[in-house]
Amino acid sequence: MALLIRLLQSLPLVIFLIVLAVVVYFVVSWLRSPRHAKAALIKLFTVLTSVLSFLFALASAYALLEHNGTVLELTGSFLAVAVIALIITRICRWRFVKNNPNFRWGSSETHYLD
Repeated sequence: MALLIRLLQSLPLVIFLIVLAVVVYFVVSWLRSPRHAKAALIKLFTVLTSVLSFLFALASAYALLEHNGTVLELTGSFLAVAVIALIITRICRWRFVKNNPNFRWGSSETHYLD
């Protein structure tokens, strides 16, 4: 039961990630295109959720070493949210690349005619 309450305490993180995604998507799609907005969201959320996962894993490990069960449950629930968000982001990237194979993720090599 305590773990369920800890998961409910991570609800502000979920709300923050949703609001961030909506704002970034609308701003980038207004400035560029919806396809660029999706690519920007995938890049942003890959970095953001990776960093959050690392930080919450580090905090969970520290709480485990200190034998602090309450903090471990709290950081563990935040870690679960961050890892699930990272998995969802990677699935979205896979679908995006599958549906847009010609979309470039980075700079491409320039070929000159001789």
